[in-house]
Formats: sequence, structure tokens, C-alpha cells
Amino acid sequence: MATKMKQLTPLQQLLCRNKHCQGPVMIKRNKAIVIGGASAASKILGRLSGDLENLNKLNIIPKLVPIVIGNVAESQVYINHKVKAAAKAGVDCSVQHYPNEITQVELLEKIHELNQDPSVHGIIVQLPLPQHLDEHIICNAVFTSKDVDGFTSSSLGRLVQGVDSDCKASYVPCTPLAVLKILQHDVDIKFKGLNACVAGRSHNVGMPIAMILSHDAIKGGLDLTTTICHRYTPPEKFADAVSKADVIVTAAGVPGLVKPEIVKPGAVVVDVGINPIINPDTGKRKLVGDVHPDVAEVAGWMTPVPGGVGPCTVACLLHNTVLAAKNSGTHRST
Repeated sequence: MATKMKQLTPLQQLLCRNKHCQGPVMIKRNKAIVIGGASAASKILGRLSGDLENLNKLNIIPKLVPIVIGNVAESQVYINHKVKAAAKAGVDCSVQHYPNEITQVELLEKIHELNQDPSVHGIIVQLPLPQHLDEHIICNAVFTSKDVDGFTSSSLGRLVQGVDSDCKASYVPCTPLAVLKILQHDVDIKFKGLNACVAGRSHNVGMPIAMILSHDAIKGGLDLTTTICHRYTPPEKFADAVSKADVIVTAAGVPGLVKPEIVKPGAVVVDVGINPIINPDTGKRKLVGDVHPDVAEVAGWMTPVPGGVGPCTVACLLHNTVLAAKNSGTHRST
């Protein structure tokens, strides 16, 4: 009588990528599947075409206004990506540049003018800001109905109650929403009950990601048991949390923070970190993530840097902007 093969878990199945594997023992495995955000981004943008067509029939062109303070090289790179993507999608993106010396009162006046302009549907304040500007006050000056970055207290507060990417009252922060979309679109496993580790606890990236991962699926989350690590997490406890995680999301801004020896074989690794460093071989600047490249030898899925979460984040920003334009006729700005 033939012996029945033991049923493998989804993560064990990741370790068995050829016909010689007869169980959870790995005979041979390939590198991690690269999950670039372009695929999920394309799907998001494809769904916007119908909304844009309907808005155009009403002579409404969604308008996004990014506010950029100073001349930070990384900020300019991000803005250029947003401008190009917006133009391609049919969204008006009008960047407002201001010098580092702008006062908080002056900047708040500019935001007030945009809040009152009915042709503007989305406002984003490019971070980081110069030290003399209070990020909390500046971000919360944007009307919630135009807060397409999802950075206001109202937007973040509603996220505690659940993940609704089509909400008429507020918007899900773009990078956390991008992480969710990539996991849903590109990773073919059931997340319910698995372990997750988020490295980073910023109020606009790390904490919202942790909430989304741990939220009940009924409320739009992934039902993951989620651990948050931060700068004061002892190294041995960080390594322990990562080694137990089936899903790892890094948003710490520390190059090479996650190394292959602490990653669970077959884990899903989403690298949100964007860190400019100098290439020792060429002397030129390049962007790297928080995850060491050799993690690809251990992980089941892994996002690259650059080209991973970034394209999907921009697509989510355009999604929020188009949604704000749709809501503008029915939802009063507050």
C-alpha cells in the first residue's frame, strides 16, 4: 500500500521547488521570487481608467499638489517619479517648491489656500521637513478630504478601525497600502495566523503597516500576528522576532539591517527602506534597502530596492487622488 505524502504548509511548499522534494526537507531551492511593485501598480492604475473617464465627462481632472521644501536630492527623485506617473495616468500634478527658509506661518498660509481651492483634490507635504517646521502641525493643516498621503491624525485614526482603501472620509497612507497590495497581488499564500515582524515604528509608515498586517480580514487586514521592532529593540530580540516571522517588512532606514542568517527559510520579505550610500567601487551614490542582498538566498519572496515598493506607492497615491476627485462633489472638505 502506498504511503500517503505528508501535507505541506504553504511555507514548506516554498522550500520544495523541484520534483525531488519528498517532504519539508529541502533538496534544492532557487533564489527568492522577486516581487517588484510594478505588477501591483499596473493593476491599480488599470482600475483607475474607468474613474478617470467618468470624471473627464464631468470636466473634472484630478489635481495633485505636492509641496516640496528645500532641495533634498531624495525628495526630488520621489517627486519626479510622481510627476511622470501622474502625467501618464491623466492626473494633473503641479509641484510647489519653497525655500528652506520659509516660515511655518507662511507654509500654513499656502496650505490654507490649497484647501480652499476646489480644483485641487489632493495635497501632499514631502517629508522630511526642515527642523524649524513642525511636521505634526504642517501635515494636520491639510484637509482630511485632500490628505491623499493619509498623514493627518484623522486619516491615521480611522485606520485603527479598519483598512478601507475606497473610503469617502479619509485615505490609507500610500506606502502601507502599497505593501498590502503587493502582498495580496504577488504572494500566493494564506496569511491568516502566520507571524509578521515590522522593523520601524514611524507614524506614517511602520505603525500603519503593522496595523494593516494585524487587522482582521473582515476589516481589510491580513490576520497576521505582528511584532513591531524599533531602535531600542535589543539585537538578540530583533533577531528572534525576525527568525520567527513568515512575513518581514522593513521600514527602518538602516542598510543591511536584516541579514540572511536571521531570516526564516521561505519567508516573505518586503523592503520599504530607501537608503542612499556611496558605492565603494565607483564612488557614486546608489540606493539600497534595509535588507542584505544575500537574504534572496533564503527568502521565498523578496522586493528589490529600488523598483519594489516605490512604484506601487506612487500608484496608491494616484488612486487616492482620483478617489478624492470622485468624492469632491459629495464630501464637504473639513
